Amino acid sequence: MTETHRAAVQCVLTKKPVMIQNFDQTSIHRDAPGSLVYFPLIQVSGEIIGVFSAQSYLKHYFTEQHLNFLQTIVSFITSALSNANAYQEVARVSDELRGANDELHILNYDLESRNVELKALIDEKSEIMGIVAHDLKNPIGAVGGLVDILRTPEPDETTKTTILDQLSSVSNRMLELVKNVLDSYRMDDNSLIIHTVAMDVVPISEMVTDIFRDRAEAKNITLHFESAEREMTALADEQMYNQIIENILSNAIKYSPLGKNIFVRIALRDTVVRVEVQDEGPGISSEDMQKLFGKFARLSARPTGGEHSTGLGLNIVKKMVAAMHGKVWCESELGKGATFIVELPHDGK
Repeated sequence: MTETHRAAVQCVLTKKPVMIQNFDQTSIHRDAPGSLVYFPLIQVSGEIIGVFSAQSYLKHYFTEQHLNFLQTIVSFITSALSNANAYQEVARVSDELRGANDELHILNYDLESRNVELKALIDEKSEIMGIVAHDLKNPIGAVGGLVDILRTPEPDETTKTTILDQLSSVSNRMLELVKNVLDSYRMDDNSLIIHTVAMDVVPISEMVTDIFRDRAEAKNITLHFESAEREMTALADEQMYNQIIENILSNAIKYSPLGKNIFVRIALRDTVVRVEVQDEGPGISSEDMQKLFGKFARLSARPTGGEHSTGLGLNIVKKMVAAMHGKVWCESELGKGATFIVELPHDGK
């Protein structure tokens, strides 16, 4: 290590100025300085950030006046470097804060979005509780009234039969409401298990139509079943498909006036199996059409025979059809009936 290096190291270690006034120039080369001095650059915190050196070719060059002047320069340099380091640190911290602030904005936005979703879920649950409570209140009250009649002394057989029929109707109504609510929740949280298979929709559709004939005849409504082919295979879940046709056909009967016709048609269209349920009811307004498949939809049309509607049936239909990669929609003009159309993927065999 040369003498100049030793002097610089000593300056750093002692944190004090080191001066050599009679430097051996021949030990290095002839142009080496005759005098040199090192000043430590020390921050206010006491940390040394560098060394300042001054030199002269003349020996014994540095006087006390020189050293005072150099010390002033060293103070300015130390201050400037400290400020530069502080600025860099402030810039670094500022960048970190800016990044943290951006993350905070993202988290805050996410939290606000989740709060909106949570409020929507709470509002929906409150709405469901209100609807279920309202829709169950009357049938439960009716059950109590019918039971009281049965308790009267010796009711005749005709009265008993009538009351039992009414009890069956009321219990079915309550069961339908609970089933629809549960189905809606299961579709929302994707907990409903789907078994898609290649199935012939013709016999199932015809069977459902036959099941509903008694209900239709009670309103003097005639059901017509038409199939373009004896067999048409779609990729679908059999239980879901059955429930979809039941819901749509039930609605058609429910909203059709007495003495009308309802047509169930099945046809093959390119790569899909198409099922249509056409009624001769009041039709659907453009305003109602916009909320037709919504949850708890309350439409302007009313059931024509005093039937009950939960407002969930078509919402469930839409979700089930979508789960089977199909489409469902309605075509209607006010006063000219409505046609509900379901299209499901054709098996292609």
